[in-house]
Amino acid sequence: MPPIVIDPLYASTTRVRGFRRNIETTSATAFAWAQDTRTYVVTNKHVILGRDFIGNPQPLTSIRLRCHNNANFNANSDVNIDLFSSTMPVWLEHTNIQIDVVLIPTSSTTFHGLSFPAFSSANFPPANLIIGPGEPLVVIGYPLDFYDQANNLPIVRSAALASAYPVPFMGLPMFITDANLHEGTSGAPVLFIARGAYRTTDSLMTLGNLPPVLLGINSATWPVQPQPLHLNATWLSSVITEILSNPRTPTVAEPQP
Repeated sequence: MPPIVIDPLYASTTRVRGFRRNIETTSATAFAWAQDTRTYVVTNKHVILGRDFIGNPQPLTSIRLRCHNNANFNANSDVNIDLFSSTMPVWLEHTNIQIDVVLIPTSSTTFHGLSFPAFSSANFPPANLIIGPGEPLVVIGYPLDFYDQANNLPIVRSAALASAYPVPFMGLPMFITDANLHEGTSGAPVLFIARGAYRTTDSLMTLGNLPPVLLGINSATWPVQPQPLHLNATWLSSVITEILSNPRTPTVAEPQP
């Protein structure tokens, strides 16, 4: 039987298991970002520090990722990443402490022999790209820790653009999606995938190849009461390079045994 061929985007995210010492506390989503010969793991700050990461941070001490092996896509390996080195946090934050995104540096050997394709600046939205009202988007992650466990493959959810892109929603570098998302998709990439044609400022419709466009990082369901709106906050992907160009060093203390 010939090998099954799938879109590499299915390997572009990983389930995150968070640990505080030896106790597993959380499950979420992450993806890889490549820049300047380094690879970073991207996820939400609240995955690492808890929902109240400003007022009462509760840091994890390590995370565990599960990635496909290069030699055999049906085989997988766990990757453990410590979040403290000599009691100091290793992750990078935005100078705006409200921004719910962190980057975790990895070494050149962290993903050796593994298939974990990274996004890069090549996946940033082109400057002339128009994303219109209700444009279909995809979110790749692990909702409520549900995924294809036999093959270690994530779930792809459909979303629609709900706020004007790329206008900062309520003055923050984020936009809103309309989608039925759940816990576990925190940190998932939100993508625009052109199906052979896309709109630009130069033309009503442009034909040609366009890599999957990383619009942002899913963060959380918008907290509106008394009825759920199924609207979700997504941080603009540009915050990734803002963090790398001017990182804020976290000041939280390492949890003690």
